[in-house]
Amino acid sequence: MKQVRITVLKKQLYQDIAEKYLTDYPHVECGFFQEGDAFLYTGGAEMPEGSERGTDPWT
Repeated sequence: MKQVRITVLKKQLYQDIAEKYLTDYPHVECGFFQEGDAFLYTGGAEMPEGSERGTDPWT
């Protein structure tokens, strides 16, 4: 099973977007993750069809 390391690089809160679209504004800032936190995802997710290396412009 493949593992993917995910690292929180930066936390941002866009006040204007949060105020416009979120129902629980202003209590929307995430306190669970902090910048620099890292964890491994070891789930069974599979790449979407057509996203193999070389066919997806983002890889």
